This record gives sequence, structure tokens and C-alpha cells, in this order.
Amino acid sequence: MNEKPDLKIAVIGAGAIGKLVAARLAAAGFSIQMLVRRREQANLLNEKGVTLQQMNGRRMTVPVQATTEATDLAADLVILTVKSFDTAVGASQIADMAGIPYVLSLQNGLGNGEALASVLGAERVLLGITTYGATSLSDGEVAARGEGELVIGEYQSNSAIKQTISDLTQADSIFSQAGWNVRRAADMRKEIWLKALINIGINPLTAIHRTVNGEIAARPDLRKMALAAVWEAGRIAVANGILAMEDVQAAADRMLQVCQQTAANRSSMLQDIENGRPTEIDSLNGQIVQMGKELQIETPVNLVLTHYIKELQNR
Repeated sequence: MNEKPDLKIAVIGAGAIGKLVAARLAAAGFSIQMLVRRREQANLLNEKGVTLQQMNGRRMTVPVQATTEATDLAADLVILTVKSFDTAVGASQIADMAGIPYVLSLQNGLGNGEALASVLGAERVLLGITTYGATSLSDGEVAARGEGELVIGEYQSNSAIKQTISDLTQADSIFSQAGWNVRRAADMRKEIWLKALINIGINPLTAIHRTVNGEIAARPDLRKMALAAVWEAGRIAVANGILAMEDVQAAADRMLQVCQQTAANRSSMLQDIENGRPTEIDSLNGQIVQMGKELQIETPVNLVLTHYIKELQNR
């Protein structure tokens, strides 16, 4: 299925993943609009476009249209890449746009789909996760840090809404045309939780100890705490009928593998702490603590990790 060249796509969020998505889709011939926070960044993007430093070292610059006002956007597809603490704001911005058939959330953390569906309606929400790596170099530049996979699916599995199925097929086609490795998943809640368990184990500990991913697997004390955090979160997922115990074991094993495979990487939460930015702790370990309270399941390790990260944020 080849989409029309004039299909308009809006990317909300101009961090590393937002710029990576915008650059690769623009390079495939799609018309890209970007919603950013600052007028200075919008002016830069409008004047110079987005520059992608590819894995082979080559640089590619593509044109985009950028704005700071959601009401300026007119798109057929919205891709939301903002941090999880800005999801509600993003949903409100999308609601201000007329004629948007659907939105694809390409975010980390838990609860993004629910936040979007509560404002936009479940039938307009698609979910995605990605293992593609990217680092933001400047307001207008991004570096690709590794090939990966894009997993997409419906917010509500087994939806009877034909429009949602059509939009999912279209989103699959758009990214495939841009060279992404796309996999469609029947149960996106499970996919999102499996990725979240990995982040729950790695991200806060790397930020607290100011260390790279590899140290989590290499140091016995950090390894033990990371696994404890994953298993606490896993028990919440099992209690909610999202995962089975064997899924949690697989996620715990995968978390350690990711630490080893990305040994030199600095997690996004570590980078946020180092740069004085808010973190996504509330949608990861903090969400586990909150859900544990509701289910009367104790989550002491995640509680401690959440507390420490919030202390670091407030310094």
C-alpha cells in the first residue's frame, strides 16, 4: 500500500525520537510538520530543516515545517513523541486540531494510551514502542545510534472499529516506506509493559549512581536491586492480567541482556538528571508504586527508587 505523496504528518515533540521520526519520514517524501516548545527552535527548523547523522557517519538534511501553535497544524496523522509527563498537554493540543483521524503514541512509560483515549477517544489512538536509538545533538540535529524495531498496534485490542484497523494499516505502510522495521502486535498493553519493565530496572539506578547501563549487570548490588524492581513491577502486571509469570521472568532476563548489549549507553533518565530536566519516573517506577497501593501489593524497591530520583530532580 503506497500512500499519497501529499499525506501530511505532524510530529509533536522535537527530542531525539521526534527528530529521528521527522527526518526519516521527510526523507521518504512525506510532508512533515513539527510542533515544538520554543520559537527559536521553530525558526531554526523552518530555515534549515532537520539534519540526521546516519550510522555510517553521513549527514542528511531534510525540510520540515515547524510551529509552536497546535492550531497551525493540519495533518492526516499525528505522531506523539513527548515525554510521558507531557502526554496530557499533547492530548489537549491534538484535540484543538480539526479533522485528525488518529494519533500514534511513540512514547516510553505506562499510562500514555489511557491519557490519550480519555481526551481523544479510544478509536483515535494507536500505540507504538521502538528500540531504534537516537541522540539529540542540537535543536535541529539528531544522530542515529542503532537500528531496531517499531512495534505498533491498537489501543484497544480486537476493536470492532473499522477506522482504527484502516489507520493502523496506514501507519504501518508509512513507516515501512521510510525503511523502518515494523511489527504489528495484537496486544500492545503487553508490549508496552515488557518494555517498561526493562526501563524500570535500568533507568533509575543508572541515574542515581551516575553510571552506564553495563554497570547494572556487572555490579552485584545494582543487579540485585534492578531485578527486585522488575519483579515488583511484574507482580503488578500479573495481578492486572497483563502478563504471566513467565513473561516477567523473560523481561528480567532481557533487562540484563540489554544492560550488556548497551553497556556504554547512558540512559535517558541519567541524561535528564545530568541536564536538570524532569524525568519520566512517575510513569515508570512511580506508576508501579501507585498501582501497588491500589492493589495492596507492596513495592518497597520501586518506592525507594522513585523517592531518590525525585530528590535528585529537586536539587
